Amino acid sequence: MIDIAAASVNSLLSTSTSDGMPSELKQYLDQPIIPRKENPTKFWFDCRHFTPVLSDIVLKCWISPASSVSSERVASAVNLAVPNNRSRLTTEHVNQRVFLMSVSDKYWFD
Repeated sequence: MIDIAAASVNSLLSTSTSDGMPSELKQYLDQPIIPRKENPTKFWFDCRHFTPVLSDIVLKCWISPASSVSSERVASAVNLAVPNNRSRLTTEHVNQRVFLMSVSDKYWFD
């Protein structure tokens, strides 16, 4: 994916306006700011016609988390590894317990 993005950036930079700014970037910056509640993915999808390279870069490389599931998963793992009666564990021991609980059973038992 990085190679695709690098090729797209090179293509974007190859066409510049008289002030040295890439023309697609200038067109994008000249657009009015979209309202905060508008869907940015739809905006970039609609912009494909007048900023094809820039839109392509954004749609391929732009990542936005859909939820906080990963952070909740970490918090849950820590809560499982550190019961209430073990509140005096050091950070190192908590990390070790979380790691050991994450190791699959197939590695513990033959």
